[in-house]
Amino acid sequence: MWDQDDLRAAKDAKRAELEAGGRHPSEADVLRSVSRSELALHCRRITRGTEETQAQIHRLIQAFDGDAGRDSLGVPLINSARMSEIIKSHKLAPV
Repeated sequence: MWDQDDLRAAKDAKRAELEAGGRHPSEADVLRSVSRSELALHCRRITRGTEETQAQIHRLIQAFDGDAGRDSLGVPLINSARMSEIIKSHKLAPV
């Protein structure tokens, strides 16, 4: 994820660059024109907070646990007991 202020500035700069070339770009054109290398050079990356990350991990585990987490032959995709051990060893707070 990119810092929203930095991303906005990069899009504004790219829009000005395209307009200087005689184009009238749409928002989609501007987004397509900003390269990953430009984003990496000019924009700061932001990370999710600890609580949000833990909540997403728990939602992912729940999605692949139980009956919903079986392949077409009925084999579990994750080992629930082992996953519980991993969560405890990493001291993730239950959600």
